Amino acid sequence: MKRASRGFTIIEVMLFLAVTGVLAAGILASVGSTLGLQRYRDAVDGFSSYIQGQYGQTINVRNDIDNHRECAADGTFLAAHSAPPGTSETCVIIGRLVTTANGQTFRSQPIYMSGVTSAFLKSGIGDDAVFTADAAANRRLLIDSGVQPQTYQLDWGVRTQPPATGDNAWAIAIVRSPISGVIHTYTMRRASVVLDQLVVDSNRRDDSVMCIDPSGWLAGQVLGVVIAKDAPGASGVVTRTEGCS
Repeated sequence: MKRASRGFTIIEVMLFLAVTGVLAAGILASVGSTLGLQRYRDAVDGFSSYIQGQYGQTINVRNDIDNHRECAADGTFLAAHSAPPGTSETCVIIGRLVTTANGQTFRSQPIYMSGVTSAFLKSGIGDDAVFTADAAANRRLLIDSGVQPQTYQLDWGVRTQPPATGDNAWAIAIVRSPISGVIHTYTMRRASVVLDQLVVDSNRRDDSVMCIDPSGWLAGQVLGVVIAKDAPGASGVVTRTEGCS
């Protein structure tokens, strides 16, 4: 005699659904964590590439505008005169200034130097003195406030971690000596700076570690971007995968 087939009981069905739900939740949580980690890493890598790119612009004497204002004899800009793109005899582009006031949106613009005469270029003075303001020679570092800076924002809402006290701000000057051609890097944890106070020897003696706050994307390891002390090029900018705090 043929026996009737036995189906699932309510308890068995409920147990099956419960186990399946737990497994699905675990898979979704793992996928979400992986996506969050990848987004965070992409944001850090993108920021590292942005800083590296500033060295490329410094090497190529990048100017953001078609014409820039001419430098006056007193080391300021002439409002009514302009020079062709690139550099001129009295107003030389020597690098880039990168600043942020909140650790997320960064602004970059060209740094000019006035008073770069033939006599100065032949002087052979050391790089420690090249960027020092010299009123007698009408030489100083300048930023043209009339030029709109380039802006860059870290992806996925992340930002640099703020210090224990003070604002979440940075200022980075990447400059190329018109005497030796060597690139120097100066950093400060401030947004509003005077170039003559930023481009000084004490601001290029230590590595600058810019830890990136995950901002809720994941818990655990914090990544960062390190600018080596007095970095001479893009190779001095690396991503730190451990020890960032």
